[in-house]
Amino acid sequence: MMAWLRAVLAIFAFAAGLGQGKIVGAKIESCTGCRLNQLPQLRAFLHGPELKKWPAVEMVWIQGAPPTMVFINEYLEVDSQPIDLARYDGAGVKRLLNARGITEKTPKPVKQLPPATDKCVAFRATSNCNSKGQREPNNDVGCKKPVFASQSGYCECIKPDFTRYFGCLEARGPFTCDEACRYPYDTY
Repeated sequence: MMAWLRAVLAIFAFAAGLGQGKIVGAKIESCTGCRLNQLPQLRAFLHGPELKKWPAVEMVWIQGAPPTMVFINEYLEVDSQPIDLARYDGAGVKRLLNARGITEKTPKPVKQLPPATDKCVAFRATSNCNSKGQREPNNDVGCKKPVFASQSGYCECIKPDFTRYFGCLEARGPFTCDEACRYPYDTY
């Protein structure tokens, strides 16, 4: 009885950390052969034209990887534990996708940012370690997510004079734009 209770609590603890956004796609990882050769129906689905009809599903071939699938939320973050696809055929994978609201008509996911806070809009990523370089919108992050020293860009703040620019060569630890947008540029 205690093992059952622990399993239920583990599921709830796991679920509390996921489900941070609407499911908009999925990512399947697998080797091209190896273990997949032992699963002919799944292999036919992953290698065949059928999977290409699902724009919201990304197929990534990784040497030696077992066939797994994760769901992706509107922030393009992994939103589930990996699902072992070894026990599924193509029809089973489709049922898994449909159960999470993904169909052949679901478009390829486009990154959405979490809502702005009272001080911050978002971290806007730029290229080449240049805080004023070319924009890279797919690398933007929400106000409460950490920005690391390897990232360049700027914190777009509600008050324009609070906006902060960061190159990736600066000596700094991780921070959030919600923190950076609390003070005017010259006092941070």
